[in-house]
Amino acid sequence: MKNKVLAYIILLAMSYLTITYYYDFLTNFKAQGVYYCIRPINTSLSQGSFDTEVIEMLRGEPAYSQMAISYAYREEVTIQGMGKEKKAIAIQTNSDYKVVYGLMMQIGNFFNESNCNSKSVVLNENLAFQLFGDSHIIGEEVKVNGRRFKILGIAKEQYKNEGAIVYIRDSVEEEKESVYVKEIGIYSYINQRLVNYEKIEQILQKLDKVKDEYRIIEEAPLFDRRKYF
Repeated sequence: MKNKVLAYIILLAMSYLTITYYYDFLTNFKAQGVYYCIRPINTSLSQGSFDTEVIEMLRGEPAYSQMAISYAYREEVTIQGMGKEKKAIAIQTNSDYKVVYGLMMQIGNFFNESNCNSKSVVLNENLAFQLFGDSHIIGEEVKVNGRRFKILGIAKEQYKNEGAIVYIRDSVEEEKESVYVKEIGIYSYINQRLVNYEKIEQILQKLDKVKDEYRIIEEAPLFDRRKYF
C-alpha cells in the first residue's frame, strides 16, 4: 500500500513538472520577432557589399534600437591551445550575431556590450574538444594566428558536422582596412512588416545602396530570442 501511495505521489510530481515546463515553453517562445536577410541580387558586383564599419555606426542609432543587426566574414586560421594546433574557421562578427543567427551557448557567454573586447573569443564545442578535450575551459588562453585571446564561452554547434569554429569580435576601433560583407542579417523584435521594411529601406539608403538591387528575404516570426539567448 505504501509503495502504491509513493508511486502515485511521484507520478503527480512528474506530471506537475512536465506541465510547468511546457507552460513556460509556450509562454516564452511565442512569436514576437522576424528575421530578415539582405543580399545583393547580383552577387558578382563588388559594389553589392556592405561596409562593416558603417553597419556598426547604424547599430548605435536610436532608430534601430528594436533591431539586432549582424554580419559575418570568414577566414581559415590556425589556433593553438594546450600544446595542440588546429585549423579552424574564424567567424568575425559583432555582439548581435547570437540573436540574429540563433547561436546557443553551451557554457559561458557570447560577446555583449559589457564584455566585448577584442581579446576574447568563443569556440564551438567541436573546436573546444579538439584542443582541450573538454568544454569547461572558460578563461583559458588560445592563440589565433599568433594573437593571444581568452576564451569567453563555448557555443553549441549550429549544424551537424559543422567543423571547428572560433568566433572573434570584429573590432572597428582597431586600425585596419574596411571589411565588406555580402550579406546583412537583421532580427526585428517588432512583428510589424510595414514598419520593418521601412527601416530596412532606411538602412539601405544610409549604406548608399539602391533598394531594387537587393533581395530582402523574410522568415516567419520566431520566438522571442531576448529571453533565451
